[in-house]
Order: sequence, then structure tokens, then C-alpha cells
Amino acid sequence: MEVEEIPRKRQAVPSVLGRPTYDGVIAGRVSGRNWKQPRKPKVSVKGKSLEQRTKEKEIKKAYKERINEVKEEIRQNKVEKRKQREEREKKKQENILKSGTKVQKITNPKTLKKISKSKQRKLLKVGSDDLLNVKTTPHRCILFHKYQLYESNDCYVVRYTLHV
Repeated sequence: MEVEEIPRKRQAVPSVLGRPTYDGVIAGRVSGRNWKQPRKPKVSVKGKSLEQRTKEKEIKKAYKERINEVKEEIRQNKVEKRKQREEREKKKQENILKSGTKVQKITNPKTLKKISKSKQRKLLKVGSDDLLNVKTTPHRCILFHKYQLYESNDCYVVRYTLHV
């Protein structure tokens, strides 16, 4: 049985659809295959006119502007709601302090010491006399909210808050 030797270099086969991509001898796997077609232009679809492109651009721009308007509107609503919530909380705190505050003058410093050493000392919060509608004196004061302590030069003032 005789085995035919396959030649190392093959003859190029001309393309059926167009002219051959390569004439002559082909070494290895290179072009010359008959199923390869000649190149076509990259874009076969007809391009859009300038008017169409500008119109699409305008539509896209208007769309983006509208989206930005909506986003800005949402952001403004959030800011407004946040301010309203903060105002409500502030007003609520003011009302609690106004309605549930008792003012008591303590002249004995020992009593004041007892109060400040108590467990309630940890619950100290700073408040202002404006919130309580208390007549302000030229002395400095310290307020006790839930036993919050205000100190003045002459006397000691303790305000007990009923609402907690």
C-alpha cells in the first residue's frame, strides 16, 4: 500500500466569488480558501442626515434636562421635609420644657450637692432660659432637664421637668 505524500506547500485556489486573495504558492495556513469573500464596506446601512441627528440631539438634551429638573425637585422636597421635621422636633422640645417645668429656688448648697451626685446627674441636657420663658437675671444659670441644674451667683435654681 502506497501512501501519497502531502506536499508541504500547496497551490492557492482562486476565489469563486472574486479575484483570488493570493496568487502563487501558500506556505502553511494562509488565505486562498475558496469560501472567503471579498471585503465589503464596513457600514452597509445608510447614515442619518444632519437634520435627523440634530433633532435626536435636541430630544436627548430635553430629556436630560427634564430628568435633572425632576431630580432637583425631589432634592428640594427632601430638604424641605427635613427642615419641617427639625422644626417639629424643636417645637416639641420647647413645648415639653414650657409645659412641664417647675422652678424652685434652692439656697442651701448641700441640697444642690446631693442632687448633682445622684444618678440623675448622667441625664443632664443643656437648655436655655429662652425656651423656658424665665426672666433672665444678670447672673449665669445652669438648667436641669429631668433634674437639670442651673447655677447663679446668688442662689441655685433647679428646674424639674415633668415630661420625660
